[in-house]
Amino acid sequence: MGERSFSEIVLGADARQSRSRRLYRVGEVTSVCGDLATVRVDADDAGDEVCLRDLQVLGPWAVQVGDWVELGYLDDHPNSAYVRSPLFSETRDPALGFKARLTVGDWDAVVDVKGGGDFTNIQSALDAGCKTILVRKGTYSQSGANLVVSQPDVVIVGESPAAAVIDFENTSYYLWAQNAALRFALRNIKLINSQQSAYGALRVSGQSSLIEGCRFDTNARHVYVESGADYAAIRNCIVAAGEVGAFYATCMRFTDNRAYNTALYYLRLQGTHNIVLGNILRYTRIEAAGTGHLIASNIVDAGQIYLAGVYRGHVIGNHVRLTPSGIGAAIPAAASRCIIQGNEIDDPAGHGIDIWGGGENTVAGNVCHSAGQTGIITTVHRNIIHGNQIHDAAGWGVYIGSGATNNIVSNNVVRNNAGGQINDLGTGTVLDNNVTS
Repeated sequence: MGERSFSEIVLGADARQSRSRRLYRVGEVTSVCGDLATVRVDADDAGDEVCLRDLQVLGPWAVQVGDWVELGYLDDHPNSAYVRSPLFSETRDPALGFKARLTVGDWDAVVDVKGGGDFTNIQSALDAGCKTILVRKGTYSQSGANLVVSQPDVVIVGESPAAAVIDFENTSYYLWAQNAALRFALRNIKLINSQQSAYGALRVSGQSSLIEGCRFDTNARHVYVESGADYAAIRNCIVAAGEVGAFYATCMRFTDNRAYNTALYYLRLQGTHNIVLGNILRYTRIEAAGTGHLIASNIVDAGQIYLAGVYRGHVIGNHVRLTPSGIGAAIPAAASRCIIQGNEIDDPAGHGIDIWGGGENTVAGNVCHSAGQTGIITTVHRNIIHGNQIHDAAGWGVYIGSGATNNIVSNNVVRNNAGGQINDLGTGTVLDNNVTS
């Protein structure tokens, strides 16, 4: 960070001669230019009003004129710092050899495993009733008991999602946001464990929780959102190994996450009306059961979207590619009154889309390239297969199995499939306006 100087500051005692400095605890932003702010404080050491100019604001917040922020002087002595947040700017006066920090945010407690905060472990801060907790960089061992959150509106934020680490040290313990922990938020924390627990490394029981910007590095389950923990949101997280999670709640959102497992693991979706949107998942099987789920705009690489008894769900606009052999279709579905629309399926080892249970589904506008078996197959009743493109399958393009009744196959482009284009072994099938070659 570049060095800057202050203007309009009455410094009082020379910082090189005295370690006793009054801290400017709060100030009002008077002007903003880009990421630089001028902050007015009530008084300096001599009792005069002071403006601190050209303080660079770091972090995800953008300050505005009129905002109140926290700041302080920091000289070379570590015990003289007054910092309640790492989201600060730093400037140094070369002549005097001390810094000022401008912080945005407020914390009830700072946890620092090295002893530089209010507590050295997170549970102590929670037990003291702290609601907003900053966790500084370091590894926090949690091998002797669960880390329990039992109050509403608790926010735990790590200084760095890669370096603020909770390590369960190969035990069956986990971070548990209990039923009373309504509106719990966990940000920028890394959780480590390698022992399987039914509840994962993070168990969410209270409603309206937010898990954001976290990292999970385990060989077991990561997150368990249990029934009743409705309206949870998990976003912008990174999963390095192990089962992504089991979600039993209602109206939960799993969005913009990344999972890159080295074997085929699961994202288990149950409950009702949950959303899985905009994720990048490698070697991951999305397995959904329940009612009204939306699975949309995900990239599923060497994985699968499996509807295991879904009613009125939507699978829309996903890209599923390179589904490996031995696990079935790219999108297998035991589904009723679901919409499977606008998905792109590339090079699955088995079928592209397999409707094998339920019925009355709409399969429309999908593109399937080079399936190892059939492009689209159904053995159940009253499905609409409309407007799809199926090319270069090793088997049939579209296959209506024996025992299937009253399906509609219309306006599809089915071409260059090695086994044939459309094979109808069902009863009452309507074939209309398909292009086959």
